[in-house]
Amino acid sequence: MQPKFWKFGLALVAIAALATPAPAAPGTITATASPLGPILVDTTFTVTMRLSGYTDATEIDGFQFNVLYDSTKFSFVLGSFNLGTGAGADQQWLSKTTQEAGGASGYILDSSGNSGGTPGTVVITMYDGEGPAFPLPEQGTTSSDGFLVAFDLKGTAEVVDSPITLSAFGAGGTLLDIDLAAAGSPGFAGTTMTVVPEPATWVMLLAGTLGLLALRFRRS
Repeated sequence: MQPKFWKFGLALVAIAALATPAPAAPGTITATASPLGPILVDTTFTVTMRLSGYTDATEIDGFQFNVLYDSTKFSFVLGSFNLGTGAGADQQWLSKTTQEAGGASGYILDSSGNSGGTPGTVVITMYDGEGPAFPLPEQGTTSSDGFLVAFDLKGTAEVVDSPITLSAFGAGGTLLDIDLAAAGSPGFAGTTMTVVPEPATWVMLLAGTLGLLALRFRRS
């Protein structure tokens, strides 16, 4: 091959490499808020995380990630964790096929709500913890989607579209295989919440406004 054609070939290879899409993340973890809002000050709402679009062959036995929110606008509700159900729309993802029978007796560690961690950060760490009581070969889930975890937040101050975001748990990976080793990091999609004053506050503001207008009218 002539040198100029060799260089041209290398250029084509380089262009092809740039054009090749990067490997897709193994699914997406999405947060949703219920109710959607707005909510009143001093009322609670539920933040639910689900995974969708998992297509990897690696069996997953755990997951870990952070949920971040504005601690000046919201507070974590102790004891509100929900790990899902054994069947149905909210079946815990770790309990789905190809998980072995008896699996997904998971545990959650929350450094914000239960261990005095950083305000505004809920650390989610959950794994299949059936242990030696189940002599079956260890397996994990390869299901494409499922419920991960939910908890409640309380609106403590007025705010418009305050973000609730998700982030990876350090450098250790988000999904964990049957040996609890890093097995990939899905994409993340957060949500928002708006908090409005109590109705009584609006009544007081309206009354005050009407009072000022009436006073000005009398003076005019």
